[in-house]
Amino acid sequence: MTRKKRTSKSPQRGASSQMRDHYNMRLSRQRLEREGFHPAVTDQSVEQVVDAWRDMVKTQLDAPQRGLRMTRAFLLLREEPELDAPGDNLCALEELITTQSVGPRIIGHIFATGHMSAFNLALTSRRLWIILAASVNYYDFYAGRLQNMGPSGVLVSATPEYMLGEMLMTRVEDPYGFDTAAPFTGWHNDAIMREKDVMEGLYNARKALRAAQKSSKTRDASSALSNVLKTFDERLLATIASLKDGKKKSISMANQFKAFPAWRVFEPQMIFAGTRLELLPIILRACPNVTMLGVYNCPLIHLGDIIPILDLIHEINEKRKPMNAPLITAFDFYPSFHRSLDVRGGQSPIYGLTADSMDLDIVQRGVYAILLKAFLKARCLKMSLLFETGRALNAFLFRLPNPPLSMPMFFDGVHRYLESGASSIQQRQALFDLTKPIRFGLEPDLDDEAWYHEEMGQYLPFCGSCGYEMLYELFPAGTRRVDPHRRVCAGCSLQRMLDEEPHDMHHRKLALLQNLMPDWKPSDYNKDAPMNGHGLMSLMSSEQGDVGAPVMKDIGSGAGPFAGRQVTKLQRGNKCPADSLQNLPSLRDLLDGDSQALWGALFPDCHRADLYARARQRADAEARSLPEYQKTLKLPRDMYGEIWHRTRHAREVQSFDYNAAVSAHLLMDSKGW
Repeated sequence: MTRKKRTSKSPQRGASSQMRDHYNMRLSRQRLEREGFHPAVTDQSVEQVVDAWRDMVKTQLDAPQRGLRMTRAFLLLREEPELDAPGDNLCALEELITTQSVGPRIIGHIFATGHMSAFNLALTSRRLWIILAASVNYYDFYAGRLQNMGPSGVLVSATPEYMLGEMLMTRVEDPYGFDTAAPFTGWHNDAIMREKDVMEGLYNARKALRAAQKSSKTRDASSALSNVLKTFDERLLATIASLKDGKKKSISMANQFKAFPAWRVFEPQMIFAGTRLELLPIILRACPNVTMLGVYNCPLIHLGDIIPILDLIHEINEKRKPMNAPLITAFDFYPSFHRSLDVRGGQSPIYGLTADSMDLDIVQRGVYAILLKAFLKARCLKMSLLFETGRALNAFLFRLPNPPLSMPMFFDGVHRYLESGASSIQQRQALFDLTKPIRFGLEPDLDDEAWYHEEMGQYLPFCGSCGYEMLYELFPAGTRRVDPHRRVCAGCSLQRMLDEEPHDMHHRKLALLQNLMPDWKPSDYNKDAPMNGHGLMSLMSSEQGDVGAPVMKDIGSGAGPFAGRQVTKLQRGNKCPADSLQNLPSLRDLLDGDSQALWGALFPDCHRADLYARARQRADAEARSLPEYQKTLKLPRDMYGEIWHRTRHAREVQSFDYNAAVSAHLLMDSKGW
């Protein structure tokens, strides 16, 4: 049993000639030009979407390399908010939102419609920026404290970016950390001192390692070497040993405040940020009055995390309903966007979703599998904001390197397919349109009408990872005919790839969090949010089984045509993504006295991670003077100078960067697709 026949009301193979409509890639584009996009997708014409996409691509390609950007950190609470500027008259809106009676409610409504609404309003004038900043409860993640307590019910928890020069400036203004210059100078001074501590640790570790290597027979050297070997892992030791210059002054050049120019964005030390750890599900479960959630560009939260977050919201709402507590009804989401890796003397291609290129067969199919699953869940949950036009996720998807009509065409097809009153032919055409961007660049004969009439939508394979049956096109080519209990959809495969991205010590940062979660098992399943897939996707089995031999079940007994017949029982258990949000500690568990041992294990790991990061950066800086370094100039490096060059199989099609997306658009346009 490799594929299951769909049971929707769409015309099936062998339909009468009266039901056989003509539809292909060209007719699809002509219909789009004639009718436009579904109003829930965009009110722009095809030409306007393409023009906006051209402007976006030019902006992205002309943008400075990562680290070369200004920050808005000092706009937040740089000074004490002054709501009434002497001699200035407040406009009607300013008067309204500063009144004690209705002002906080209006502010809450503005933020409840997504951060872009609040941000755009704040940009209209400096005074409105100050009013909004003073009205919210602003928690500074790195400072570890509430920097502002406003009258509204809005909580903004932010990790603002600071340039190194900005932080050094506050040290000059407030050298003793008395917070005389601004409310964040205390933690700026702490961060600068932590960086010095890391340098001291790196110097002492290298000194002990080299001394032990030179005279391994002496008792003191052996003792020092033993301590170093017990403290550090093999990878860290190898990196420290690779440092050529062991002078204290040279080692100190790994200090980011010395190694990088003033415009470089500060990278918080892990030992420093470890005391400010904030886990979304733990916090959300502990806040019973939250009704709108916004997550924006967190480096450790990728597009695939939209699925477990929706499942989490469903789980929390189900617990709130019996208590008549307010439900979470809005979710605004902007996943992490990769600006690319570094290439010495140039710019590495930008892939957006991932730091480096990946297999298009998994990335392209996986993105649409994740989006379709999330859309159907959000629709069933009646979740506002998430897929609305002009919101954060819409902006993220528009920014991804893809041909300009891919995303709007997909969502246009989904909306038309699910629209009540659509005829079977309209549904079939919508199904063709939503699969069009999934198949482009991956499957041959895209314009073959035989596929449209005889194969499209006929089979819904089962994914042994998530337990859902979904469109055939959402499975990578190599897994489609695998046994159901081993078959994995592209969405689950992409989630796993994003979870395991190694760049910028991503995997190590996630591993640090596990110190605080001793009972967490990444392979546990979340409580699935409901959906009505209407023949596109559905949860077929939440029953778990082993990944070994398939479990069989009888479908016939006694006499008759099915006597003794067996089929494979659909069970999920071959879970790929490490996205479980179950068995996490509560917020109280993390804060009570019994958790001190967990925190005690976290801090040394954070310090070792900081040592490795600075040792890598210093080793990269030393290697630049070597002749062989010139041969690797064009290889992509992460922010720590580590080269990442993924091995690709011979027939692998690479995921789109902006240049490839432009070429794909020109090809489609030339064919009238």
